[in-house]
This record gives sequence, C-alpha cells and structure tokens, in this order.
Amino acid sequence: SVCPSNAVSAEGSTSLSACTCPAGFTGDAGSGVSCGQCGPDTYKDVDGSAACSVCPSNAVSAEGSTSLSACACPAGFTGDAGSGGSCVPCFSGTYKDVGGSAACSVCPSNAVSAVGSTGLSSCACPE
Repeated sequence: SVCPSNAVSAEGSTSLSACTCPAGFTGDAGSGVSCGQCGPDTYKDVDGSAACSVCPSNAVSAEGSTSLSACACPAGFTGDAGSGGSCVPCFSGTYKDVGGSAACSVCPSNAVSAVGSTGLSSCACPE
C-alpha cells in the first residue's frame, strides 16, 4: 500500500499504520489522512502526528519549517526567536530593516521614530 500524500514510512513497511508525517508536516497518516504542511509562523521538528508548534511571540517562519531555529524576528523587532526567545518591538528612536536576531539601530542624532519602526526613513526630526 502507499502512504497518503506527504507521508513517509520505513523501507519494507507493509501497512498503512506505519505511515507518519515527517518534520514540517502534521496529520494522522497512519489512518490514511494526508500530511499537511505546517503553516506560516509554526514548525514541527519531529516525525509523527504531533501538531505544529507556534514560533515564539511576534516571530515568523516559512511554511513547512522543521525547527525552532527557523523562527526569526521580523523587521521592526529584535530578539533570539530561533533559541526560543520572544521578539520585542524596536524602542522609539530605533529601527530595524531586516529580519533576524540583530539589534535595532539607533536613529541619527535628535531624530525620533515610532515603536517597531522598520527603516531609517521612519526616523524624523521632531517638529
């Protein structure tokens, strides 16, 4: 027999119950249900029918992610999401224009920006 869509089984397996969903996918393949890819901002690092885990607070990941390290802070946020830490917005007067764990950059002298700013263009002189 053949495993459902996106499922795998050990070489030589002869029963449907031997089918499992690989990391990055979830579902009950052993009951004939196709494995669905983990959605955005989630991951699954083990084979089997377990649910996908949600990335830490404010972190993002691609569909089908297979490890916590795939979770990252988006632009405007900083933190070490890939190690389980939350992503926090850049403070007022700072910005971050790339995703990842890098620190927020400080606006030029005397310029201000909103919390969570995503670019240098967000920095402006107060009126």
